[in-house]
Amino acid sequence: MRKGLPGKARGRRLKVVFLLAKTGSEDHQHNKAKLIASSGKVNATRQNLGRVSERRRNLQKSTPTPWRQAPMTLPKPGTYRFPWEVSAGQAPDGDALRTFGRLSLYDMTESRATLTAQHGSEQHQVLVCTKLVEPFRAQVGSLYLVLGELEQQKGGPVVKARVLTCVEGLHLPLLEQAVGEQRLYLRERGGGP
Repeated sequence: MRKGLPGKARGRRLKVVFLLAKTGSEDHQHNKAKLIASSGKVNATRQNLGRVSERRRNLQKSTPTPWRQAPMTLPKPGTYRFPWEVSAGQAPDGDALRTFGRLSLYDMTESRATLTAQHGSEQHQVLVCTKLVEPFRAQVGSLYLVLGELEQQKGGPVVKARVLTCVEGLHLPLLEQAVGEQRLYLRERGGGP
């Protein structure tokens, strides 16, 4: 009674069975059964493997796969804009931006929030649409950072928030200094506002 193929041939047979099982072709079960039934005809299995790999290549060329389609574009990361720049209309419409301010008003029914910031002697307001970030726990008087797209509406510029985060305890003068340094660096490289 035979126990099977000698060592090297047995290893080849297992590799071929594994490769045939990965092909996904219609007759892969037939090829697998034929290969197991054969008693060590390695040349025949090499021919089958060649045909299967050719079928596999043709199958891959003809089948469109979702990961081979055009890549999705991610939203822009958002440049830092100071609240006084946003309220003055210095940021272009549709611009992805980040800004900050203290939450002074939140209207849940209208999905609107108002952030305020002090600059010099003036108080500046930024309107924020919160539809995409609701529900969120509004803490009036706390400092918030918003990331979103700027839209010009009847009442002035409105930031459509993608992210609205409470950053209470943030050192604002240090943030303003960091934004200034970043702008200076980007201007020197030729790619900043």
